[in-house]
Amino acid sequence: MWNSSVRIYLLILIFLFSFSANAQNNWIDSIKRVAFSQKPDSVKAYLLSQICYYYGYSDPDTSVKYGQQALVLSEKLNYQPGALNALMGLTNAYSFIGNYPMSLDYGLRAIKLAKTAGTQLDNVIAVSNVGICYHLMGDYNAEIKYMQASVDMVKQTFPDSMAFIYTGLAMAFNDLNQHDSALFYARKSYYQLVDWKLDNIFSSIYPQLAKAYFNKAAYDSAVFYFHKGIRVSIGSNILIDEIDCYNGIARLYNTLGVTDSAIWYANKILSEKSGISYRDGLFKAVTLLASVYESKNKPDSALKYLKIAVGIKDSLFNRQKNIAIQNLEYQEKQKQIELENSKKDYQDNLKLWGLIGGLIILLSVAILLWRNNQQKNKDYKLLDAQKKETDHQKQKVEQSLTELKTAQAQLIQSEKMASLGVLTAGIAHEIQNPLNFVNNFSDINTELIGEMQIEMDKGNIVDAKEISNNIKQNEQKINAQGKRADAIVKGMLQHSQNKSGVKELTDINALVDEYLRLAYHGHRAKDKTFNAVLEMDLDPTVGSVMIVPQDIGRVMLNLYNNSFYAVSEKNSPGEPKLTVKTKRISRPATNNSKTEYLIISVKDNGDGISEKLKEKIFQPFFTTKPTGQGTGLGLSLSYDIIKSNDGTIQLNSKEGEYTEFVIEFPV
Repeated sequence: MWNSSVRIYLLILIFLFSFSANAQNNWIDSIKRVAFSQKPDSVKAYLLSQICYYYGYSDPDTSVKYGQQALVLSEKLNYQPGALNALMGLTNAYSFIGNYPMSLDYGLRAIKLAKTAGTQLDNVIAVSNVGICYHLMGDYNAEIKYMQASVDMVKQTFPDSMAFIYTGLAMAFNDLNQHDSALFYARKSYYQLVDWKLDNIFSSIYPQLAKAYFNKAAYDSAVFYFHKGIRVSIGSNILIDEIDCYNGIARLYNTLGVTDSAIWYANKILSEKSGISYRDGLFKAVTLLASVYESKNKPDSALKYLKIAVGIKDSLFNRQKNIAIQNLEYQEKQKQIELENSKKDYQDNLKLWGLIGGLIILLSVAILLWRNNQQKNKDYKLLDAQKKETDHQKQKVEQSLTELKTAQAQLIQSEKMASLGVLTAGIAHEIQNPLNFVNNFSDINTELIGEMQIEMDKGNIVDAKEISNNIKQNEQKINAQGKRADAIVKGMLQHSQNKSGVKELTDINALVDEYLRLAYHGHRAKDKTFNAVLEMDLDPTVGSVMIVPQDIGRVMLNLYNNSFYAVSEKNSPGEPKLTVKTKRISRPATNNSKTEYLIISVKDNGDGISEKLKEKIFQPFFTTKPTGQGTGLGLSLSYDIIKSNDGTIQLNSKEGEYTEFVIEFPV
């Protein structure tokens, strides 16, 4: 339960908010007269901070004016309660102005001061104010964090007084579209206010409670609480809550198709003087009016309100620019304060060291040279220890750097060996077919020679000649398959000869086809169950291009391997498929650039790549494969190889559907 001072504070607030607007104006005028007739002491600082609080919701610019005066006077007097009240008032004022950096600065300072110089209630208010600031900034997760911290503090000290905190949580969950949570906390806040008989004073709960019912399609309840919120906010002179309720009920009627009522309530905001100071609420109203008139096919009225909306938006934009300028001025002021503090600290240090120097001289004279020798020995030991520590740290850093370089070299070597393994498996699979032919027909010929010798011994020359013809045909097949294996080996030798980095005229279609077969057989060698549809669309006009074939072959092998991995791991339906295209295109010449370009496209129907990963895909050591299945260097090395060949490589992908890499070379 609350202590007596907190109860008195609450009763004063209830008494003040129960006044009419005219009575409140008389009250604040009286406070101003007392404050400015008072000498600059703690009483004046306190009164100024209360004036700052009073104007926080209705006239935040005036609130800032009085809050700054209260803060300067309180800090000058070292009056911490006044400084704390001023900081909390400025937090609210700057947040409703829209200057969120300044609001957060004052709010965090208030939290820090409340821990050392404030009551538990001060701590709750300071933390809640920062939560409200985050709400207005649109950072609802941060708002929930601070409001939950307020909940924990209130539960410990004021367990029966959670209404304000619950309202803040309802506000955050409403904006996060978590409707059940929003309605839960809004109702808890409302029923506690009813228990305390504050439901006709605290208006902030009604827009949140009505909005929660509206989002749950409980329109009757939403209308009821919007109307009650309008009455309570007018009675309490809380202009922001009044406009939020008008906007909410206008949007509700527009949703229900009762456009005449929606227009009436939106126009009500335009007729209220309070709408001028709350321009965000005014902007929502005129935007709704423009939309309604457009749906009613009244373009003149729609245009009228669109123009008003544009004007408000421009003023909001100008306000943001002014806030940015204020932030710059504030930062510059902070830098000047820090500079002055540094100068003061420097002067104080000079004085201190001067005094220490004098004392050292006097002590040196008093205790003679022995003291100096002792001090020198200590200094030497200290320096020696520092040097040893520095050397030790240097060795650790150098060792870490060496280990990092070694790890990087191992990763690069691992990527190279992985590519070599896939290439070797593909070559082995390609050569295996002709070797199988050679071995099989050799065995057959051996058997046929034996049969021919038997027939010759029997004198069956005709049968022997027929067998010899079969042997001759088999020898021709052996010769053909041997030449095929020889061609494969020569092709691999040609790619491995010492011409690395030298461009040569290369048949692009042949290179693309060759490495596709090698990659496919290599993947099949690792996974016997793997099958995929290979679709080739090779432009015969591509011809031969000057490139480094070994490098481009490595790139193609890497892209094929990635595609085969993607389709083998896909979760989406459909048969795995890889499409390879080549094309020669022409473009208009600009700035003496080449007009002929070669396009190579590799597209698979795997699960694709998400938007947040696309910008990282060519970064070194980044991989989407599980740990141990990729080093993250393949695409990075491919990017560098294509760039060194005066080309470009681009990624096109749609998550859940496909991934496509497009290589482009000037011809």
